[in-house]
Amino acid sequence: MHDSGLILNIAVALGAALLGGTLARLLRLPVILGYILAGIAIGPSTPGFVADSETVRTLAEVGVAFLMFSLGIEFSLHELNAMRRIAILGGTLQVGLCVAAGALIGIALGWGWQAAVLLGMIVSLSSSIVALKLLLLRGDTNTRYGRIAVGLAVFQDLMVVPMFVAVPVLAEESGNFLPNMVRSVSVAAAILVAVVVVGTRVMPLLFERIAATRSRELFLLMVIVVALGTALATEAAGLSLALGAFLAGIVVSETDFRHQVVAEIVPLREAFATLFFVSIGMLLDITLLRDNLGLALLFIAVIAFLKFSVVSGVVRGLGLPAGTAVLAGVLLAQIGEFSLILAGEGLDSGVLTQARYDLVLIGALGTILVTPFAVGAGPRLAMVAERVGVHGGSDGLAEALGADEFQRHTIVCGYGRLGVELVGALQRRGIACVVVDDDPTAVRRARSVGVPAFYGDAGNPDVLSRVGLARARAIAVAISDPIAAEMVVTTARKANPRLRIVARATSWEQLHRLRDLGSDEVVQPEFEAALEVIRYVLHAHGVEDRVAAAVVQGRRQAYYEPRQSE
Repeated sequence: MHDSGLILNIAVALGAALLGGTLARLLRLPVILGYILAGIAIGPSTPGFVADSETVRTLAEVGVAFLMFSLGIEFSLHELNAMRRIAILGGTLQVGLCVAAGALIGIALGWGWQAAVLLGMIVSLSSSIVALKLLLLRGDTNTRYGRIAVGLAVFQDLMVVPMFVAVPVLAEESGNFLPNMVRSVSVAAAILVAVVVVGTRVMPLLFERIAATRSRELFLLMVIVVALGTALATEAAGLSLALGAFLAGIVVSETDFRHQVVAEIVPLREAFATLFFVSIGMLLDITLLRDNLGLALLFIAVIAFLKFSVVSGVVRGLGLPAGTAVLAGVLLAQIGEFSLILAGEGLDSGVLTQARYDLVLIGALGTILVTPFAVGAGPRLAMVAERVGVHGGSDGLAEALGADEFQRHTIVCGYGRLGVELVGALQRRGIACVVVDDDPTAVRRARSVGVPAFYGDAGNPDVLSRVGLARARAIAVAISDPIAAEMVVTTARKANPRLRIVARATSWEQLHRLRDLGSDEVVQPEFEAALEVIRYVLHAHGVEDRVAAAVVQGRRQAYYEPRQSE
């Protein structure tokens, strides 16, 4: 009879995750918390069936690879290049400050300098997997704070290589620190270049050949091989598996097949990524936590506050809005999975004692558990940060454009596709308008067509004041980032109660939040597009224009005004 152990462990782990996730949903708790609690339930510290942690962890690595692969597809080489300032400068500052602050915490705990420095390195690494999963659950992967957080997390993954090389030096096991560092970094850099160069040239051809077979099975196999193969190649070079999968996704994003690849990978991604959080829960030792509860809670609180302060401070220091900085800070305020691996290396080499390793383990699990709640409170914290004036002057406002001259004009916040169309319509009718955008490229594009434009955070009262908010007739919030849009509406309504406000929503829930915050009119572009498709299809089937218009209008009223009767 064949060994059913592997199948049993998969079934138990996924079943526990299903129950835990369902319970979390019913209790209105973050679903990730349910997965972690499921891991605790089938782990070695609780009675009953104990799943094989190694099996679950191995399968979880597959989920990590698929998760990061799909994230890479959401990016492009152009977008990655545009993020280089935040990723490199911001990442260097964040890692450096966290290492220094973490080392000071270790010294305060009475640790030797070697262990203290290792603690600093451990603290500097966040969990890119936790951050990405939360972004996916909230639909925030394409928001400004989401992309900033991903950029910082990718830089942290790159720092894992020199940190691993540094552990033997801290243990005084090696006197060849510099040669080892140079060799490891050189190999890693060569692999990165090979992945990008070969991938951009070979990958499109391979996908085109496979797609030509019109076999969905072969296409899916190709996706799996690319994601896992690239991840394993980078791991063999000393880089993280997650980073390799992310790079593979970026390469695929440059092909014409990216949308189909995402469609094929999502079911596998969701199933296997769930096991990552189950495996995290299986690490927790309930007895150990109970015996060290006071110290553990203090350690978790200090580390979470430290990570939040450093990340948000660095993002703010790069000139980004306070709300964005707060959201990025809460998202990366945990100790990550690579921190646990680094701590394990420290334990094996003698830099960390068992007691200190256990404290790091509890700290990592604790901060991961807290993160979903912190991210849930993030929008409120971000709005508070904007209201109390954590702005730093004009927030990078460009040179004054004679704002005092504006009268009864329209302020357009965001110069994307929606903003461009609106500004064009206003210009053709001779209606004065001014653009506010936090993208310098968008500001230059607006000015190139003769539109007065400011660079700045539209949620900042100082910025809106400079563009004549008190004298404006209307403000259009054409920002795709839901958190930023809510901040703008709140700020504008508070500053000018008579202002006409129209805002773009990304969901039914946000539509009503924007109304509650003071927006006179809210439009959801995706829903409006659906109504036009409905009208066209009804017309194609011979339905009279009058009847089709009535159907569309009825659906519009039902969607936009369901809460008026409450």
